Amino acid sequence: MASGNDLPPGYTLRTGYPTIPAYRQLRVLGKLSAMSEEQSRRAHAGSWHGYYITYTPPTSSETITIEEEFASGEGDIVGMGRLIGDGGWYFCVADIAVHPSHRRKGLGDVIVKALLQYIKENAPEKAFVTLSADPPGVGVYKRNGFQIMADRNLTGMYMVT
Repeated sequence: MASGNDLPPGYTLRTGYPTIPAYRQLRVLGKLSAMSEEQSRRAHAGSWHGYYITYTPPTSSETITIEEEFASGEGDIVGMGRLIGDGGWYFCVADIAVHPSHRRKGLGDVIVKALLQYIKENAPEKAFVTLSADPPGVGVYKRNGFQIMADRNLTGMYMVT
């Protein structure tokens, strides 16, 4: 598993999912679609694996204040990502989001690397991993080996019911 060794001081990579309130708020702050509490609970229950990052500020006068829904006994929840998949061949990276006050520190990259390492260690060889990327996230995903589907004559499609 990718470790927190690549994280700046004060940040910790944790296995699992953030609290439902933090998950919902990080989605909105990360410019992902808003989800109801019920959708969020089901998303966690239906996920294959996940990671989140907490932040515990050093004792100083320069601490960043985070809204209460991000607070946990482990520190403030500032980043997340999860895997959806069948455990055999098909996996989807989902919900990569970092709190705006903690961006540009490599947190999203650490989460993506950890998720991909988990697939490598726990899924059969040649797993097919997909994701939907917003324009600012494309660079992170390309650096981690993802290709744009159109470059391989594939067309990504979706439907909302």
